[in-house]
Amino acid sequence: MKLTEAAISKIPPQGKADVVFFDNDLPGFGLRIRAGGSRSWVFQYKLGPKHRRITLGKYPALPSGKARETAVKLYAEVRLGKDPQGTKADSRARAAETVGAVLKIYLAGRRGELRASSYREFERHLLRNLAPIHGLHVTAVNLRTVAAQLTRITRECGPAQANRTRESLSAFLNWCARQGMVETNAATFANRNKEIPRDRVLSDSEIAAAWKALPHSDYGAIIKLLLLTGQRLNEIAELRWSEINLEHGIITLPGSRTKNRRAHVIPITEQMRSILLPQPRHDGRDFIFGRERGFSGWSHRKRKLDQAVKIPPWVIHDIRRSTATGMARIGILPHVVEAVLNHISGHKAGVAGIYNRFSYEQEKADALTRWGNHVAAIVGVA
Repeated sequence: MKLTEAAISKIPPQGKADVVFFDNDLPGFGLRIRAGGSRSWVFQYKLGPKHRRITLGKYPALPSGKARETAVKLYAEVRLGKDPQGTKADSRARAAETVGAVLKIYLAGRRGELRASSYREFERHLLRNLAPIHGLHVTAVNLRTVAAQLTRITRECGPAQANRTRESLSAFLNWCARQGMVETNAATFANRNKEIPRDRVLSDSEIAAAWKALPHSDYGAIIKLLLLTGQRLNEIAELRWSEINLEHGIITLPGSRTKNRRAHVIPITEQMRSILLPQPRHDGRDFIFGRERGFSGWSHRKRKLDQAVKIPPWVIHDIRRSTATGMARIGILPHVVEAVLNHISGHKAGVAGIYNRFSYEQEKADALTRWGNHVAAIVGVA
């Protein structure tokens, strides 16, 4: 029979669990009736040795005329050698390719390629900074969208953070292009902010003011250790108990946690020991600060510190420069300062660095002791 409204109205209730009435005029077009009485339109066709079936919609919500129109189009596709069901599945898969969904796959692959600190920066750029575009389809990430996001990030976080985010987004879109998800990388054409190299150095009086305003918390302990050691932020924020040997008085950072991928030994001074010893130990947790992934929540704590300490604007990374400058000011030689900071430049750069493997452990210990005593004196700690 031809599946018209009149013909359908004459079909009696079916006792079987599932029966399909096919149209005599249009091959593959049918009405499926279940035992409970629900009815839906289907289109069935053969591809190779297998039969495939597509559900077109419920009847009577989808009238017979509209259902027939859809089935005619599908029948034409089959006659041209196409696979309507495969096309539909591919369309559903592509519709699910939002920025947020694809980022999960991308970041999972990058996790094993990057140092933990570098991976967290990638997460910060792509997951937090670009959160407003996570709901967009990856193909909708055009130049206008990228430019608008970078303008916002520049306003909220500064030009350097916008530039780093642009670089991370560009790497992500390049990966998407290699996966066949996008045709072009819009971030490549986005404007890059001009960055002015920072030269902010905290004076002794500013260090003292900041130190005295720090809370008795993980945040306060981390900032104090940064001032005493001159190490990079994540090297201290993600410090592990397994990296500390109080008996020998050293902290050993593995190469996987340093920027230059070289293991680095930091002598523990009296001032550092007084900060580390009171830190509570938690069963099953190696991190000294924070929880499963080290300390987080920098922004609002820095804002509170800035409200308490009325000094010219500064950022956490200025501490490393301030410590290096302060050490030089009290007479510590430049190559020893570099050794303390695990900074490869000057006498340890290039070919000279290959042959100069001397680690200056004693000189580092003496330098950090002198610097620790200097900090203790200016902040008034006995």
